[in-house]
Amino acid sequence: MTLATPTYGDCVRISRSMRSIDALECAAHGLSPKQALLSAWRTSEEVHTVLVDGKAEAMFGVRALRMMEGSASPWLLTSDKGLSVTRVMLPMIGAILLRWGNRWPLLDNEIHADNRSMIRVLRTLDFVVDDEVNTIGGVPMRRFHRRCATPRQP
Repeated sequence: MTLATPTYGDCVRISRSMRSIDALECAAHGLSPKQALLSAWRTSEEVHTVLVDGKAEAMFGVRALRMMEGSASPWLLTSDKGLSVTRVMLPMIGAILLRWGNRWPLLDNEIHADNRSMIRVLRTLDFVVDDEVNTIGGVPMRRFHRRCATPRQP
């Protein structure tokens, strides 16, 4: 498992093998898996492709939300194979989250209410996953968030 700079081809490959629950999260926002990956890739401040056996199996990144408030939206879309390496990825993702936390004191997004495997991962990474379920685009979603240290001043 390695991280790589994302490409258009990575978006296409991951969209074709995306976990069904991740595809539902995309649909909640009116997007196909391919549209969601392309949009996130193009509008995020930082994006990584996860390669498993040399093939793109997951993509994650962070998109700024409200710069004045210092909030950003971390995201991850994956195939089943990409999910299988999540435990190996945790230390790497934890280090990346620390860097993001220096820039944005609040990391905030939504996840499908039944995405149990990723909810466990989020909690391992010190995110709070709300119990309240909200319907977005007909899909049951739960908010997750993490308050980070105050960003360092340059």
